[in-house]
Amino acid sequence: MRTAILDYLKANKRYLTPLIVSDHLPWEDNGARISHHNKKHLYVDLDQVQQAAAFDTLNYKGGIDETTVVRAYFVTDAKQTIPNFETILQVIKDARLTTDITGVIQRTCQVTNVFVGDLVETEFEFSFRKLINN
Repeated sequence: MRTAILDYLKANKRYLTPLIVSDHLPWEDNGARISHHNKKHLYVDLDQVQQAAAFDTLNYKGGIDETTVVRAYFVTDAKQTIPNFETILQVIKDARLTTDITGVIQRTCQVTNVFVGDLVETEFEFSFRKLINN
């Protein structure tokens, strides 16, 4: 799902200016994320997948509730908001609606802003839920 989100963001990069969509993963070095070094770069992390039994039947068939979470990050200066901040947030949140992601029953995106010194870290948590039959 990371690839589908990246493809959507790259296709809509004209709406994300001044952010730069990065293919790189958001790695950390001694506790500091790369996004803190490369301000205004948008990073998309790897998929995190969790499964839980949704329902069981007597013949060992049933359903699995699978949730895939993908996080994206960017960092900006806390003293000055980037132009079109609200529009940029909306375009990134809309990545959950890309038609490249199929078979899901629920698509959500949570946005959080955290102040770290003189920086604002904006994190997007995309969540995709699907039901799998055994």
